[in-house]
Order: sequence, then structure tokens, then C-alpha cells
Amino acid sequence: MSIRRLSDVRSQWQDEPWRSTVARFSVSRMISVTGTRVSWIALVAVIYARTGSGAWISAALVVQFGVFAVSAPWTGAIGDRFDRRRVMSASDLAAALAFVGIAFAHSPLLLVVLAGVASVGWRESVLEA
Repeated sequence: MSIRRLSDVRSQWQDEPWRSTVARFSVSRMISVTGTRVSWIALVAVIYARTGSGAWISAALVVQFGVFAVSAPWTGAIGDRFDRRRVMSASDLAAALAFVGIAFAHSPLLLVVLAGVASVGWRESVLEA
């Protein structure tokens, strides 16, 4: 098995443009999903640090799961009706804005609500992948 130079691989991708598109999409999805998973862990840490209560952590997780499950019919319809790339971009942006809001929120109730909003954005992004 020989090792090919990076320039040879790049020239091959230029000959087949769909490969570079798939590669870029795969890397961007990996980054997005990894960031989202890490953010859920950070959310648990933030809620515990700000409240010191496991009940608020449980509330946030239940709200995330509940909103994730209940929003399925509507987010699926949105994904089918509109351009998938725009829906994925908009949902990732909405989830990112909710996570930024979580960083600045101090009220436990607001943290739980923003976690629910973030889960809707993340759900739509996951469905479209």
C-alpha cells in the first residue's frame, strides 16, 4: 500500500466535485454534532453550578426530551417543505443562539426554557442530516 501525497488527493477531488462536497459536509456535521453534545454536558454543569440542585438538572433534561419528542411532527414538516440546507443552517443558528443565551442566563427557569429551545433547533438539524 503506497501513501499518496496530499496534492494528489486534492487533484482527485477537483476532478470529482461531489467528493469534496461530501467531505466538507461530513466534517461540518461532525463539528456541529460534537459541539452540540459537548454543550449538553456543559448545560448540566452550568445548571448545577448556578442552582446546586439536581431537580433543576432533571427539569432541563425532561424539557429537552419532551420538546424534542413533541416537536417531531412540526420539525419534520418544516424539513420536508423548505430547502434542506437553509433549514439546517437556520436550525443550527437557532440552537447556537439559545446556547449563547444559556451562557448569560442566571435564572434556573430561563436556563430550562433555553434548553428546550436549543433542543428544537438541534432536533431539526439532526433530522435533516
